[in-house]
Amino acid sequence: MKRSIIVLATILSLSTISVAFAAMKKAGDKQVKENVVATQLIGEWEFDADINKMLGLEPKATALNATVRFVEDPRVVDNIPEKYTKGFLNDKAVYLSGRMKNGQEDWPFILIEHNGNPHVIIFLPSQGDPYGTGESFNLMMARGADKSCDRLFIGGDFNNQHFTAFKRVDQTE
Repeated sequence: MKRSIIVLATILSLSTISVAFAAMKKAGDKQVKENVVATQLIGEWEFDADINKMLGLEPKATALNATVRFVEDPRVVDNIPEKYTKGFLNDKAVYLSGRMKNGQEDWPFILIEHNGNPHVIIFLPSQGDPYGTGESFNLMMARGADKSCDRLFIGGDFNNQHFTAFKRVDQTE
């Protein structure tokens, strides 16, 4: 009887571990290949003054009025703490993971879908934890006839916030 209880406890703890890791999942290869943002986001982007002016934004109206670079790093998704995978990211598929760089800043990021929108979560360091605080924003992409014509639009967390336009700088990615 004692052995049965130990075996049952072991099975239950292993299934709990499986559930924790299953809460957030990597998107399948086909999903990633069909996701416009996941397949085109990697690279360097700069503030597009012309489109932002059409959108009613002046260059000083945004904190991201420089270049933004997205670098793929699949290891990022494996380092996301459980506090996120069991919370906001529960049942979310991750389409892309890497590092987002803006000036001297460099943060781990993941691309998910949230409320039907492409959504990036960046992790800011806090109290020695590189994944201390999660911040997020919606983004959209217009794919051009060639990569030099691609446009990236970075918004806020919610659908009532404006988007800032970026044009691709680095076309080698």
